[in-house]
Amino acid sequence: MTLGSPKSKITRLYRARVANDSKHIIKILSDPKKELGPPPAEYRVSGRMNAAGIPVLYMALEPETTIAEVRPAIGAWVIIGSFRPERELRLLDLTNLKVGVGSYFRADLDAAVGLRDFVSNFSRIISRPIAARNESLEYLSTQFVAEYLGHKIKPSFDGIIFQSSLTSKGKNVVLFEPAISIGIDDHRFPLSEDNISYVQIPPDEQPEFRLDTKRIKLNRKNYKDCKLKIIFSETKVQEVYGIDYQCIETDINNVNEE
Repeated sequence: MTLGSPKSKITRLYRARVANDSKHIIKILSDPKKELGPPPAEYRVSGRMNAAGIPVLYMALEPETTIAEVRPAIGAWVIIGSFRPERELRLLDLTNLKVGVGSYFRADLDAAVGLRDFVSNFSRIISRPIAARNESLEYLSTQFVAEYLGHKIKPSFDGIIFQSSLTSKGKNVVLFEPAISIGIDDHRFPLSEDNISYVQIPPDEQPEFRLDTKRIKLNRKNYKDCKLKIIFSETKVQEVYGIDYQCIETDINNVNEE
């Protein structure tokens, strides 16, 4: 899939951050490029598609999916950034990848079957839930394949689309360097945190965050080389008030009964 092309139906990617109070929200809103972009080197922990220290950007195709992926607690706030591709991004879509073997009389049938099975297994492994205590070991195989797809093969992929392990229909996206260079469409940023206020009048109504634009000095940087731009007018702040769980029941049988 080529994202950002005129024919692409996907025009936005989404990324979320969890905030526990209004001060943290204001910090994120004052500099969305820094706070919603790739984490700095000291915070690049091992992930499903990257070894520790390797810069990548985990995103989603739907706002609901990116909320689920940050696993917020009830009562927490979630800031959702909307990103627009500024260049064509070459993505491997594992959710819509069909690898056939063609004729069963072909000379390289074994290789074709092996490729089909590998793609099928990789797509399944990359999307399955993993307990936090097993992450470092379980991620090794997917990290290796991601590194190969993003940097070793030619032409390489800018990222991978894969099924979310936390929602039934959601799709995640991981982007590799250099596709993770971020800009913002609003020349007012970054702001001083003093330019943003938290207002709740009257007390029983939904609060809001207000930007004081009269005291803002414009930043004329145009981010001409960025691959993604944050569309600040589409930024959302949402409060989590409930979580849906999907469970599979396991029977308990006493096998020692006579």
